[in-house]
This record gives sequence, structure tokens and C-alpha cells, in this order.
Amino acid sequence: MSERSLKTLSRAITAVTVVALISAIVSTIGNPTTKAADIPFVVTFALGMIGMSAVGAVIATRAPHNSIGWLFQVAAGALSLAIVAQEYALRAATHLPDLPAGPYVAALNPGLFPYSVAAIATILLLFPQGRLLSRRWRFVMWIIWAGAAAGSLSDVLGPKTFAEFSEGIPIVNPLSVGSEAAWRLVSGIGFGALLAGAVVALGSVLLRYRRAEGEERQQVRWLAWAAAMVLASIVAIVVTGATAGSDGTSAANDVAAVVTIAVLSIGVPVACAVAILRYHLYDLDLVIKKAAVFTIVAVFITVIYVVSLALAALSFLGSVAAAVLFVLTFNPVRRRARRIADRIVYGQRATPFEVLSDFSERVGETYSIDEVLPRMAQLLAASTGATETRVWLRGDRALTPVAAWPADLEEGPAIPVTGDTLPLIEDVSAFPVTHQGDLLGAITLRLPANDPMDPTKERLVNGLASQAGLALRNVRLVQDLRDSRRIIFCAQD
Repeated sequence: MSERSLKTLSRAITAVTVVALISAIVSTIGNPTTKAADIPFVVTFALGMIGMSAVGAVIATRAPHNSIGWLFQVAAGALSLAIVAQEYALRAATHLPDLPAGPYVAALNPGLFPYSVAAIATILLLFPQGRLLSRRWRFVMWIIWAGAAAGSLSDVLGPKTFAEFSEGIPIVNPLSVGSEAAWRLVSGIGFGALLAGAVVALGSVLLRYRRAEGEERQQVRWLAWAAAMVLASIVAIVVTGATAGSDGTSAANDVAAVVTIAVLSIGVPVACAVAILRYHLYDLDLVIKKAAVFTIVAVFITVIYVVSLALAALSFLGSVAAAVLFVLTFNPVRRRARRIADRIVYGQRATPFEVLSDFSERVGETYSIDEVLPRMAQLLAASTGATETRVWLRGDRALTPVAAWPADLEEGPAIPVTGDTLPLIEDVSAFPVTHQGDLLGAITLRLPANDPMDPTKERLVNGLASQAGLALRNVRLVQDLRDSRRIIFCAQD
């Protein structure tokens, strides 16, 4: 499929998921059989579905060939449709018997749920780059999806009734075939394989974190924490279940179950979202910024609309006042929304546009070595989060540091250079500064371990280096003139 078709498909899946999720929430809350103890599960599922659907839609839109976005959407869509199917079947069996195809819809709940679990487990295997740790891990992925298929098929075709849906009123399963005992055995094997594969997938996240280095290690760190919490909560479920009362339930066991569901459905997408936002995974800065601006403006318009309705109910002048308020505040709110979006994407740092425009203005005003190069080093530190930055100027045979940030940074030794190839500079990220093919200098940055170099920072530094080429050439010309003048004065003396 083309990239455009994939994006259209992603939007369609998101729309179906949103409709199903809204229907599930409304039908569950409106269900007279819903108990107070069910509310934590409902809220947890709703937040999880929103998070998974949002993260999946963003990844699938920006990187449609990365399977992680599609897996998030499959997980969210399958769970939402499963809950809607359960509520529909319950209504058809109790309060609204005229609803068509109730027994057939009932089969969707046990049929879809295993695939949602399989999708989440596969995300754990593939995150962050959409690749397995090695070919040997394919077997684990096959086990997960084979177990999900076996569990789904046995729960759809095996039971004679779906009694768990309806307060003691059994729903006859029109799809039931063969021996129920045989299907129960298949179900046990399938779900056992799915659970074992999911636990191994959790372990793979910790193993990937241990093996990863640099940027990838930071991206996986949050998901590794979520995986560790899931493993701990699974142990808690087993322990509290073993010590439960005669009815097999206990408050501690219910809490452990809610925590497990919360970490899987909320913690996993949140961990992935942190990797996307903080470490610029999948290069989604622009998408996230637009989404943040759109969300803030949409909330503002909604608030103004509600206020307008309230004022209009009081008097005509009230509605006029609301319209005037909207006109006067819309542009300030939009500007504020953009600043908030920049803060979400770039944190305390300056945006790439601010960095490049500031440096362009500085270069246009002066070519003084005492101003341009220190400002360049300061801008680099402010925009990348670097703890140290240096600007190097090429002389006859060496690169010499001519500016640094912090300003009191010790001056480093000159680095020999031959030709127009930048030499290796250890322990830092180095970028050449060229002009018309000539190597004029370099820019080096030392980044903290928890915020390493990423593609966004690389583009920013390369953009600044491209602008700095002309500045460094002029700076070198000024330096050469000063040296020549000094030589002339010395000769005259």
C-alpha cells in the first residue's frame, strides 16, 4: 500500500476506535448492573484505550511503515470493540431483546480480547525501532500470536453459552461446535502460550535496556520501568490469589489486577509517549506541536461556546459580550498555545527557528570574533542541552578552540588537521563547518548521558554550522589581517 493509503487507513481505525470507546463508556455507565467496584476497571480501560489510540495514530501517521503504531491501534481497537460487543450482547439478552444478532455479537468479546493482549506483547518485543532483538525472538512472537489465535478460536467456538455476560441469563452460542471439553483444553494451551510469551516479552524489554547504548537506552528506559512494574504486579496477583478467601477473591487481589491492567494499558503507551516527546523518537516534533496547538485551541473554543450558551440564556447582550470576548482573546490564546506546544516539544530550550534566526541576526550585525563565536556556543548549549560547547577555527595545520560555553571552560589543546576532512575528536559530538567545500572549523558538543544526540539536534547543529561557514571565513580573514598587521609592526620595530 502507498503511504497515503496507509495514513487514510490509520485515520479510519482511529475513528472506529473512538466511536467504539465512546459507546463502551456510555453503555457501561448506563448499565444498571454496573457495580461501584467495576468503576476503577472502566476508568483504567478508558484511559488506556485513549492513550494507545493516540500514540498509535501519531506513529502510524508519521511513520506508516513502522509496525508499532499499527499494533497500538490494533490493541486499542480490539479492546474497545470487545467491550462494546459485551454491552450490546448484555442489552440484547436482558433489557432490549429486539436488538438483532445479539448472540453473534457476544462472540466478539472473547474473540477480540486475546489479539489485543498479543498486540501489546508484540510492542514490547519491537520497541523502539520496530525490530526484534535478533532472529531467535521470532519464535516468541509466533508463540504469542498462535496462543492468541488458539485462545480466541476456542472461546468463540467452544462454549455452549456466554453466561458470564448476563447476570445468570445465559446467551446461547450459535457458533458452538464440537466438544466443549476439547475446546477448553485448547483454550488452556492457547492462553498459557500467550501468557508465557507476554512474560518473555516483558523480559525482552529489560534485556534490550541492558544491551542498549546511548540514545536507544534512554528511549527504552521508561518502557523498561513499565515492564518491571507489570512483572511485579503479576507476582502480586499470584500471591494475593493464593491467599484469597474461599470465594477466590480479595481486596488485595482486585487492587493487584487493577494495577496490572493500568500499567499495561496506560503505562506502556505513556512510556512510549515519553520516548517520543523527550528523545524525539520517530522525528515527531512537528506533528506533536500541531496536535498540542489544535488541542489547546479546541478546548478554548469549547469553553467559549459553553460560556456563550450560558450568557445567551440570560440576555441578548450576554451573547454579544461572548462574541466580543472570543474575537479579542482568540489570537492571544493561539499565540499562547504555540508557546505551550514549543515547551512540550523542546522543553526549556530555544526552538530551532529561534536559534537559527538569532544567529542570523547576530551575523548580520557584526563579524567580531569577540561576539559572533561566543554567541554561537551559547545558542548551541541553550538549544541542545549540551553541558559543554566549543567552536573551533582552522589555522594552517590545526583546529584551535576560539569560543566555548560555559565561558570559563578551560581552553583545550589544538587538534592537527590535514586536508578538508574533520579529524576524530574523542568524547564529544563533532560537526564540520565548511564554506564552498573548504573546512573552516568545527563545532563540538558534550551532551549529558540522559539526553544524548538525536536526529533533531543533528539537523539543528548542521543548520547552524551551514550558517556559520561564512561567519568563520570572515572571522579567519579578520584574524589573518590582524596577524599580518602584527607582523608588519614587528618588522618596523
